[in-house]
Amino acid sequence: MENKIIESTLKELLSVVKIINERVGTLEEGQQSLASSQQALAESQQALTESQQALTESHQALTESHQALADSQREGFRKVNEQLERMELKLEATFEQTARITEEVSSVIVDRLDAHRNMIAKVEEEVEILKSRHKS
Repeated sequence: MENKIIESTLKELLSVVKIINERVGTLEEGQQSLASSQQALAESQQALTESQQALTESHQALTESHQALADSQREGFRKVNEQLERMELKLEATFEQTARITEEVSSVIVDRLDAHRNMIAKVEEEVEILKSRHKS
């Protein structure tokens, strides 16, 4: 009978060992799954960090490009404004010169008209003299 009790106890112990082995196996699988998940999480974190770095670099490049464009536009506007100022000065000088030339031409035309009127008056006077001589 003692053998049966020992046998029964050994069977129970064997059954408990099997249950413990199954639980240990499940625990090991869980730990392996957890380790795998942690590895995947670490890889995702690394990829996220790299993406963030790339985004930061891209943002920096965009900011520099925007600044260069703004500088270029400012320089372009400055040059255009300088050209416009020079053109305005030339235009003012041209208007002044045109006004002087117009005044000179008007003066010459008035002088010529006066000379022609005087000449016409002299011719008319001489015609009258000739008419009066011819009548006499």
